[in-house]
Amino acid sequence: IPTQEDDRAVLAEFLDAVQKSLIDIPVDETTKEDDENDIHFMEEGRRMLVCSRFHVVHGMRKASIDSFDSLFATCWSEVKELRTVNENDTGSLIVVPGFDYDDLRRFADINLQRPLQWLGIHNEFEVASMERGGLSVVRLIHKLSDIPTDIAPAEPTE
Repeated sequence: IPTQEDDRAVLAEFLDAVQKSLIDIPVDETTKEDDENDIHFMEEGRRMLVCSRFHVVHGMRKASIDSFDSLFATCWSEVKELRTVNENDTGSLIVVPGFDYDDLRRFADINLQRPLQWLGIHNEFEVASMERGGLSVVRLIHKLSDIPTDIAPAEPTE
């Protein structure tokens, strides 16, 4: 978790926007069957819950390769850390305030997704670029498990 108060405020703003976007997904609680919105709600909520590492990268400038160095270093440091720890269902959020979302998507494709594929470890990571609350974010998830479908009923308690 960031230690700088400004970074914490940026992260809080992003997490509030994510919570709002989850709340805005229409979920039908009157039926026992999961519909597409229910599954989307569960999947997105689960992806956010596995993220336990958070970074805020400032100073990104449009079309400035030099400003990409900090984001590149942060992203690959997280890839290394997640791979070294090697735990399923772990992830990192890297918030990039003031950075254009389309540029961030391009950055993630060229500097994360393609190299992970070239290295043969792309199946270990889910890389997503997103924008919530006007903030651009890279989400890295390591070895995301499937949602269990065969949940055993709870044992009765005495």
